Amino acid sequence: MRAFVRRIRDDERGLTLVELIASLSIMSMVMGTIYGVITFGFNAYHKVTIENDLRNESDLIMSAIINEMYEFGADRVQKHKNRTDGQLDGITLIDTLSDGNDEEKYILLKTDGEGLRLYIGGDEEGLAGDESHMVLRSQLLPGSTIELKCPGSPEPEACGSGLIDVRMELGQTYEGKEHKLALQSKFGF
Repeated sequence: MRAFVRRIRDDERGLTLVELIASLSIMSMVMGTIYGVITFGFNAYHKVTIENDLRNESDLIMSAIINEMYEFGADRVQKHKNRTDGQLDGITLIDTLSDGNDEEKYILLKTDGEGLRLYIGGDEEGLAGDESHMVLRSQLLPGSTIELKCPGSPEPEACGSGLIDVRMELGQTYEGKEHKLALQSKFGF
């Protein structure tokens, strides 16, 4: 090897064809390896970024639901009675006021032309406007549900204590690949 280096340094004739082909072959193998490592790194970075986005949005959804429940302080919770067009699923929080009237808030999944949306709010008429929906970069996928489970009754009218089972499937698309995250959370009230 030392003789080869001396000859290149001292001799100004350049490289022979065999030496040129050998050096180009070695360089192409090294560059191919470097390219593969860099490409793998970028793909792994994007995958981890999307997974983190999905986890962050699922945490945001769950904290919004829990905050609404505990800030509102409902006396009872019932499965939402679909009064509109058959495209709502969720729960209704009911608080009995001092004057005997009921105040209601909704935690609903709404199916519309744009897919599935999460709605958390005070009036059912607000379901039409975009301002009442959570803005997410991810899509809520079919299979997302919000269910109410009350002890001792399979189909309760309304119950003062029980379990809320939230199942969400979130998805994002990056470079034609669908990335999904399934979330299931149960909490009592």
